[in-house]
Amino acid sequence: MSKKKFKILIYGCGNIGFRHLQGIVKSNNNIDIYVYDKSNIAIVKAKKKLKEISQFSNLVHVTFLNSINIIEKNLDLVIVSTSSKERLKIIRNLISKFKLKFLILEKIAFQSVYQFKQALSLLKKNNTKAWVNCPRRLYKSYQDLIKQYDFNRETIMMIDGGNWWLSSNLIHFLDLFAYLFGDTKISLINNNLNQKIINSKRKGYMEFDGNIIFKNSKNYLLIVNAERISKKPLIILITNSNLRIHILQYSNIAIIESKKNNWKKTKIKFEMEEQSNLTTRIVNQLIDKKKCDLTDINESYNIHKGMLNTYKDHFSKILNKDIKNCPIT
Repeated sequence: MSKKKFKILIYGCGNIGFRHLQGIVKSNNNIDIYVYDKSNIAIVKAKKKLKEISQFSNLVHVTFLNSINIIEKNLDLVIVSTSSKERLKIIRNLISKFKLKFLILEKIAFQSVYQFKQALSLLKKNNTKAWVNCPRRLYKSYQDLIKQYDFNRETIMMIDGGNWWLSSNLIHFLDLFAYLFGDTKISLINNNLNQKIINSKRKGYMEFDGNIIFKNSKNYLLIVNAERISKKPLIILITNSNLRIHILQYSNIAIIESKKNNWKKTKIKFEMEEQSNLTTRIVNQLIDKKKCDLTDINESYNIHKGMLNTYKDHFSKILNKDIKNCPIT
């Protein structure tokens, strides 16, 4: 338990911002949380939901704000849980006002490679450590896979399913691909992205599905297929000459077959952990170890880069104009 107050700003208290708040208030460390949102409606909703939380540490104090100007200069952690469009502007504003030790960004981190580079330069100049919240690498189930199974041979990872958008969710699987196989040097092989682009439920953003193939420097493949209008359950298949892992994400199970076990099928529990529980762990790690298990922002840049360039070309072609920033979040 930390004796010194750890000061956190949650910038944006919509759905994901509240999940972070829900996780932090469970921590057994001394924490001051400032929760900012420009929307009074969002703050009122968050206050109401916070009162319903049963697991609330008496070492944590929460303050809701409509302005960040009254917060003291030194902040240990800022979690930016807004959509992507204004993120670089928000970071510039935060760095101009505060001395930031740690920063966590939601995916998609930025809308272009250029914006990402600008942010990296700002953070380096201000000595701020940052991570991107692609949380699957924190799931104990995936961490156990790395401990228990051999991926030291050419492997194919396939994501296939319906009722999801590839554009806004691909980064989760690119990050998982990088984590499982220890390689952030990821490049595009081929794409068959849908020519039909749909307006997102979030104003100002767009979505598409389709399929896309990447490889890493070890020649491992990532094949992703998203069919938005299909009801086909999402599966994750990881296979090589010694191993086949079939993860049924929304059933919380995995079926594992291995050469070592004569290809006998073994069913195991495979839990998709809640963001609030992960946030508790992340904050405790930052307090205790000054680092966490999320993706370092420099590694995340390498993971984002090929995807963002591919999206930029796709949007530019379909919209028949040069798109500098991809309208995804």
